[in-house]
Amino acid sequence: MACAGPLPALIVADALFRAGAFERIVIVASSQLRDAMDDSDPAVFAVCGDGAAAVALGPVDHDAGLVASHLAADGRWWNNVGIEERGPRFPQSARGACAVRPRFYIEHARGGDVKDFFSWCMASVPEAVNMALAKADLSVADIDWVCPHQNVKTVSEAWIARLGIPRARVVETRKEYGNVGPANVLLNLDRGAQQGLFRHGDHLLLFGQGSGMSVGAAILRWYAPGKTVGHPLT
Repeated sequence: MACAGPLPALIVADALFRAGAFERIVIVASSQLRDAMDDSDPAVFAVCGDGAAAVALGPVDHDAGLVASHLAADGRWWNNVGIEERGPRFPQSARGACAVRPRFYIEHARGGDVKDFFSWCMASVPEAVNMALAKADLSVADIDWVCPHQNVKTVSEAWIARLGIPRARVVETRKEYGNVGPANVLLNLDRGAQQGLFRHGDHLLLFGQGSGMSVGAAILRWYAPGKTVGHPLT
């Protein structure tokens, strides 16, 4: 699921915990697009970077952890985003040799109608979030913090606006790191934790969109370090 990859990873980790298979799990998400970057294409060169993030998971109160999640995909757009052997998109502005090599691309028209693709991109994330909220019997008003996938600023901010989430509740690291693919969500989760924003029992919303095209949303109930496992959340 590329940029949305941490979400299914969290779901799998939660299932392994519930099955009693493990007590400690580390999830790692990384993006290394430098060697596949097309520096002639501003659609990708200006917004994508390298980065990595990790989260360590362990025992929590039975009311904490993953509360609900939702994953979805639409295969009509499988070829709109990816990496393939190709020359630069704009050879006249490419730096260095114009050799054919693996290059990352975003091409909105590959899967068919561009308007349909944009409509799906704009609607799919809010729909996934609403599905997760419904499973948890929660509303947007119950969400304390949001750690989003921060792809293109206009797109991610449109998702926030459609959901009606106040900007003050959104944790982002876009200004420092830009779009670092699947590392985005975990970077933002780390930022909120390091800044002490999350309180014991807070509801956190994580969401993302990746190639495939795929989307995911997860709701976590935060477990603060130092709290005793097995005691009610307060």
